[in-house]
Amino acid sequence: MNILGALRMGGTRLKPVGADVRRLAAQALPPGENALDSHGVVPGCHMPVPPKKHRPAVFQGRNSPGDWLVRVGLPGAALLSGVSLNPADALGRLYEAWQDRERQKGKPFFGGWGSTAGTMAAALAPVASTGVACVLLLTELRLHVVYVEQARFSGEPGEAVLGLSLERAQVTWLRDRRDVRAGEFEFGFADGSWTTVHFPGAGWGTLVESFPVRLKHTQPHP
Repeated sequence: MNILGALRMGGTRLKPVGADVRRLAAQALPPGENALDSHGVVPGCHMPVPPKKHRPAVFQGRNSPGDWLVRVGLPGAALLSGVSLNPADALGRLYEAWQDRERQKGKPFFGGWGSTAGTMAAALAPVASTGVACVLLLTELRLHVVYVEQARFSGEPGEAVLGLSLERAQVTWLRDRRDVRAGEFEFGFADGSWTTVHFPGAGWGTLVESFPVRLKHTQPHP
């Protein structure tokens, strides 16, 4: 996700989510479904910002300490949403964004906003008045996106609500984009569309390995 995209999606947390947030997300699952694996997820590098009409509105009217900084337009708060405003940290993330631009090869998204990929991309860019952690959660039957309210600066979690739900069979392949950065994957869907997502932090390997068709970045799209 580029810098402009981060500014426009200031409600989505960019930091890795902890085990407490993932446990809370699992409580939002439909009755009878059990979490097999989960990980925090954000839009992939250079993903376009979905039109607002396609983005889900969550936790409207909620407030947590530090939200006012984003509302008045402080660039550092919008860009680092939930990250320390330490200048060295900010400069480091700007450098990472520049490196991402240099490494990026090809397009990050294929299919219209009405496709499965478009729906997934929009699900990872919720409209919210407070900080939101997006958790990708895998069960025996489905792949879910769960939203967990999370204060931008303290990281304190709040309510969890279920977002997008897809049958596992709709995900037909994954493509590892480690040539862009570690934790970057393209998700391909049964309708022929695909989108790029990013798993911040470590621990995403077991979730990715749950899908049978996994491609290297050197392999073409199916």
